[in-house]
Amino acid sequence: MPDLQLYSSGIICENSPDFDDLFGFSAEDVKLEAKRGSRLKCDHCGKSRATVGCEVRRCTKSFHYPCAVQGGAEHVDDETNGKFT
Repeated sequence: MPDLQLYSSGIICENSPDFDDLFGFSAEDVKLEAKRGSRLKCDHCGKSRATVGCEVRRCTKSFHYPCAVQGGAEHVDDETNGKFT
């Protein structure tokens, strides 16, 4: 489940990211994201529960995190501005 929590488009870490089971995410947000993800298919492998969305506004593609990496997706960590895409 770490990929679902850390790389899902539908949840935001609002609490201090303590080293607990949910990495600072609320349990309710994780449940809602899992429900949302159950309706999404991965554009790379075709399987369900693909909760990583493309950051391009017009793009509707969704991926599993490992599939996005395999497909060559760019991962951006901008700690200065707090943007992780």
